[in-house]
Amino acid sequence: MSIKDTLRPTYHKLKAALRPAQRRRHAKRQFQLDYERFEKASILATGPEDREQWIGVLTIDYHRIEKGLALPDMRAGFGCKVIMRLIENCELYVARFGPDRYTEIVASCIQAYVDRHREMGRDFPELEAFLATSPPTQDQGGVKTVSGKDIRAATMIDADGFFGSRHSIRDFGPQPVSEETLSHAVSLARNAPSVCNRQVGRVYCSTDKEIIAKALSYQNGNSGFGHTVPALFVITSDMRIFEKSGERNQGWVDGGLFAMALVYALHALGLGLAC
Repeated sequence: MSIKDTLRPTYHKLKAALRPAQRRRHAKRQFQLDYERFEKASILATGPEDREQWIGVLTIDYHRIEKGLALPDMRAGFGCKVIMRLIENCELYVARFGPDRYTEIVASCIQAYVDRHREMGRDFPELEAFLATSPPTQDQGGVKTVSGKDIRAATMIDADGFFGSRHSIRDFGPQPVSEETLSHAVSLARNAPSVCNRQVGRVYCSTDKEIIAKALSYQNGNSGFGHTVPALFVITSDMRIFEKSGERNQGWVDGGLFAMALVYALHALGLGLAC
């Protein structure tokens, strides 16, 4: 027996003994990389800088006001600090990026707040002064009344049949998928729930065979059928608009919900897909 054969059992025992420490070290490095990615992408330390981050900051606060307005027993005067911060940030946003759909939503939300309190006999002159300079032109913020009858009328489908008929497909037909259909599916998926309505889901889509083949080369599980895929979605989460350490895993949650909504949107439009 050679020295190598003699030492092999000892080597394997030593390797097995060191494996837990190696795994712990690897896990710590992965946690460190997660932190570095979150710190770099989010507004954890810097505060909002680019337009997407400012939109996230506005959305968090106007969503807080909308939640309060939606309560059946709304507390009069709730969220005053949030309202004033929302106005201040809205003015800063307009100064940097100009008015747009999001400032319109903010103004509409504040208008709904003022109108609801006026019904209760309470006025807010400072909010009305803001609205005088930034009046909403469309009803995009606030709350919407939806009845059970409305929901049932809009969802008269065979739910068991719909959900039960979705399967992961491994054999695709040769016909191309239109850009309009793909865009429609993404538009439908935007209705997926997300934390404070910030909608962090992002989609990268390609129908180019070379790009699809390159992307699928990094993904396990498409061997034998990947070359027949007519269109490919790559789904990501934009972490730039998260601001607290407690949101460090929110991208996975919101991104997963968006991906699920996109899967069912494609199914509703008659397209099979591999997940």
